[in-house]
Amino acid sequence: MPKSNSSELYIKTYLNLIQRSKTEDVGKMCDWIQGQDFKLRTKHNYLNSIVSLHKHCPHVVRGNIDKCKKLRDKYQEEINEEVKADNITERQRKVMDAIDWTDIQKYRQKLKEKKGDGTAPLENYLLVSLMDPPLRNDLQEIKICTSTKTKGSDNCLFLPKAKNREGVLMVRDHKTTSRGGKPIIRTLPLDLTEDLRELVKDGRKWLFVDKHGNPYSSSGFTHRLNGLFKKEFGSDVSISSTILRKMYLSWKFKDAKRIKREMEATAEEMGHSAETAMKHYVDDKE
Repeated sequence: MPKSNSSELYIKTYLNLIQRSKTEDVGKMCDWIQGQDFKLRTKHNYLNSIVSLHKHCPHVVRGNIDKCKKLRDKYQEEINEEVKADNITERQRKVMDAIDWTDIQKYRQKLKEKKGDGTAPLENYLLVSLMDPPLRNDLQEIKICTSTKTKGSDNCLFLPKAKNREGVLMVRDHKTTSRGGKPIIRTLPLDLTEDLRELVKDGRKWLFVDKHGNPYSSSGFTHRLNGLFKKEFGSDVSISSTILRKMYLSWKFKDAKRIKREMEATAEEMGHSAETAMKHYVDDKE
């Protein structure tokens, strides 16, 4: 089963589509989505919500679901074709040509200077700080925990009572854990731990909450993150967690692809592979 807030989002999207397309038949709804002037990813996401809802709540969805699946997969193939060889879409490239990771670091410093002005400025600063290095949307649903030994698959933030001990961020349920990935465990600096302790002293159960005190859905968290950066960089700039990850890794390993190409060319001249060069010939002593 998907997370409860994911199910709620699928149902909300489905009900919205019923109202807009004026039909409850998903086959006809597919035709309506296909005929609209939506972005390709928007069409894909709408269809994926319908398919996901049918998978987990088949009694709710009416009509030809196979038609939705085929159209969703078709759009996914088109999306994949739009992605360049270096895995940067045109939209992402436009953002990354204007803003890089050093700009994000400067913005974080500006937020740090304003963090004492209230709960919202402090939360903004912590949100950007915990995305260094960037997670996906894993921060959307982080429980405040009393122990690092909390059982289950909950994503938790442990804040020790002692002021000289670091906090621990534990992301047990993320995109790759279902495919054998390990939980993400980060020990946080003392100063960041103190700021986090200040934020949650209002008794909140979740680290980042909406205006109703509830954890964010994935789309809600994306909107929250994107809105924060738009205030700094302009309304025409759309920065998601995915773009942040691309910015960070492009900054940290800016020469990696060039070095890889050079290694492959040199290895070919020497009569072996780049993998063989790394394994047997390159000394890893720093």
